[in-house]
Amino acid sequence: MTIAQALFDFHVVDGNRLTGSAQIGDSYPGKAPITEGTIDGDHVSFTVIGEHPSSNGLPTMRFTGTIHGDELELTMDLVDGYLDSGKTEMKARRN
Repeated sequence: MTIAQALFDFHVVDGNRLTGSAQIGDSYPGKAPITEGTIDGDHVSFTVIGEHPSSNGLPTMRFTGTIHGDELELTMDLVDGYLDSGKTEMKARRN
């Protein structure tokens, strides 16, 4: 699976809890809330569960990363239903 773009709208709650939403890909897996989000120093982690199922179920993406100023280096671990599609490295910039 190739994902051309991922947009994140982050909100920090109570100092270390991360919430918000993500738009991943054009239509699949699509827009979904950010859950299980935490910030610990410059480390972040969160989960996005897509709302559009494939034949294998709902896609679940687990993100871990490090904040560097206005950049965020992320590793996405995608599980598409029951299939583990592996890890993808990406960089994000504050908009």
